[in-house]
Amino acid sequence: MAKRIRAKLEELLDQTGENLPLFGKAKNLTEKEQSIVYMLAQLNLFAAFPEVPQQEVADYIRLGKQQSRIYTKSLEEKGIIVAASRRPLRFKLAESAAYDLGLRG
Repeated sequence: MAKRIRAKLEELLDQTGENLPLFGKAKNLTEKEQSIVYMLAQLNLFAAFPEVPQQEVADYIRLGKQQSRIYTKSLEEKGIIVAASRRPLRFKLAESAAYDLGLRG
């Protein structure tokens, strides 16, 4: 059973990787924004808690916290990510984006 679950999760991750460029083009995302979406999609699939602090986003895209906030704010405005909490600031993938990426049925 664990092998089936693992295989399904890997299949979903592969599908997300294939869908992301199309999703990014349709939503007019920058490369940094696509990286953030991919990070949050992975967390959505594999993490017990899919919310991520702003600092981890900054580290992932290799920018400072303030500079990365420009990209997370843009993604929030586009409805692709949502703030899971404000203090501390944490983000997660919006349900609609998860659906569009094929992570929801």
